Amino acid sequence: MSGSASRSTVLPFLVVGAIGFAIEAALLTLLVSQRHWQPLAARMVSFPVAVTICWWLNRNWTFAGRTRQRHSRGRQYAVYFVIQCAGAAINVVVFWAVLHLSPALRAWPIAPLAIGAAVALSFNFLATSRLVFRHQSPPVQNS
Repeated sequence: MSGSASRSTVLPFLVVGAIGFAIEAALLTLLVSQRHWQPLAARMVSFPVAVTICWWLNRNWTFAGRTRQRHSRGRQYAVYFVIQCAGAAINVVVFWAVLHLSPALRAWPIAPLAIGAAVALSFNFLATSRLVFRHQSPPVQNS
């Protein structure tokens, strides 16, 4: 992470992530327990809903000063969504790798989950701040 601007966005990014997690968990639980959906089908709904809400919150709060982009909101959202999918994949791969590298942790799956989440969070923050909500250079004025 470089500069105080990046540091000043870490806490709001974490808060938005926690909100997204809570929304996804609540929607997933509702669909599985109340609507009797299969968990994977419910994730196919809960994940995009949470990602969309997080994109909106990050756009309007975490990175509010960086939302003036050359690209459309649709393109910005698409890049954000792809980054979130990549982060989810990284989370699962790291979780799996930690479990296989340290079989003793199978009794404590929260540890590999936390490691996977930390790695994915780092990726998501860096990719989001550099690819989706990057600082724009001020326009050059000719004199």
